[in-house]
Amino acid sequence: MHHSTVAASMIVLLVSTLYAGSIAPVSRAQEATPRLEELPAIAVTFSEAWSSGDPEQLAAIYAEDALFEEVILGGAVTQSRDELRVYAGAVYAAFPDFTATPVSAFVSDNRAVVEWTLTGTYSGQFGPLPPGTGQQVDVRVASILELADDGLIQRDSEYWDFATVLTQLGVMPEAEAFATPAS
Repeated sequence: MHHSTVAASMIVLLVSTLYAGSIAPVSRAQEATPRLEELPAIAVTFSEAWSSGDPEQLAAIYAEDALFEEVILGGAVTQSRDELRVYAGAVYAAFPDFTATPVSAFVSDNRAVVEWTLTGTYSGQFGPLPPGTGQQVDVRVASILELADDGLIQRDSEYWDFATVLTQLGVMPEAEAFATPAS
């Protein structure tokens, strides 16, 4: 029952992502990456930690009991810093050149949002995906962060375009782009 619910949710999200991607082309503003000094400190720290390839360096920016979830993959992935280290090790094994490039960010009280681009070479095995053969991945991600009083990340909910990843890995055919109607 649980697998069918997750599968149904992924199909709905995939279809909506395909539809949204076909009617909302990326603008030049979305492609522009600000200088690091223009971003909030948490965005820079977050991106550097994820780009480090080091599970210890990554885990250091999260609270001991932090919740990390890949929303697209069905929810909570890790519920502690130790679990996050293991998860990050699997990510870095599958994408040895994993890079998180910040695009934009903002902070309000104990909340932050970081929009970033994940790039890397898929040459390992990650979750239910087929083994990598050196495919290049380049996908936009939005991370919703809840910060603890000490500035560490207490919760990280990540949203990314699963259809783009599946297309780039050759698992799914590329969708035809629809032109925006002229007004």
